[in-house]
Amino acid sequence: MSVQQHSPGFDSTVDRALVHRASTAEVLPTSFSRLGKNAFVAGLQWPRRHCFYQPERLDSALVAETIRQITVLTLHEGLGVPLDHKFLMSGFGFRIPHTSPRLVRRAAPVELIARIRESDVRRPDSLLRGARVDVELVTTAGDLVAEGYGVARVCTASAYARLRRSEQADMMGETTHISRLEPHLVGRQNSSDVLVSNADLGAPRAVQADLNQPYFFDHALDHVPGVALIEALRQHACADRGQPHLDFRQFDATFLKIVEHAPLATVENNPDAKDEFLVVQRGSVSVRATAQFRDVERSKVTRSAGVFSAPQADARPLAASGQTLG
Repeated sequence: MSVQQHSPGFDSTVDRALVHRASTAEVLPTSFSRLGKNAFVAGLQWPRRHCFYQPERLDSALVAETIRQITVLTLHEGLGVPLDHKFLMSGFGFRIPHTSPRLVRRAAPVELIARIRESDVRRPDSLLRGARVDVELVTTAGDLVAEGYGVARVCTASAYARLRRSEQADMMGETTHISRLEPHLVGRQNSSDVLVSNADLGAPRAVQADLNQPYFFDHALDHVPGVALIEALRQHACADRGQPHLDFRQFDATFLKIVEHAPLATVENNPDAKDEFLVVQRGSVSVRATAQFRDVERSKVTRSAGVFSAPQADARPLAASGQTLG
């Protein structure tokens, strides 16, 4: 069955619990239905404005949050995972192609369709233990805007609580406050949106999220969320290169450990791999990631008669100067 035969709806959002959000204003999917054994389709609306990301220039933060929400929604609605179960994202990535279409932004939000496929479903017993979700984000005309994936482990609430008790006992540390970079150095407007510290070029930067920041901490979390770590990696690259408007063209990460609030983790370049960078906590690698970048200032968004379009920029691999998702 094609997406056209199963047209997504855009009239209201899905239940906020299905995407692990407290605020209905932060819920992006508007519908979800099955196309076949392993295939699904969802409707999405992107906001015209937002307190953190910038939808008009295809902000990678918005793409990442969209992929996260679709992954969580598919596990709950498509694969039947109970709402009280917990997800540990072990792999996550996305790509914004050079040929991304113009997004028309007049008097209404952008409406998109998510084409979804699940694979690598793990059921060693009667309960789902993990799966991979691949997502294509397309316009209603079928043009590819972005694509991505999430690989998740699933555990019961009681198993998660046991895991967190043991991990947090091992990672107790005193909370310190960092000297954050100025927002304009990392392409953000508010100091609460800055996640990394000042540091010499090429040196590790401490990561600290503002717990009152409504985007990353829409609800209480006992760890630093994956979307915050992804943004911290981007900000580190901006500061290290002296290019405030760098954004991800492509991003791939393996989440090896949950990152705690204390002691502070650092984001740093991997000296042994040119295009790789790391999140490290207490001397142990928690996140390993690779990326390609685009300069969104160079490909500055233009506005004409209510139409926003972002000319495509060159992809740039990360140079050697170099969890759970909600």
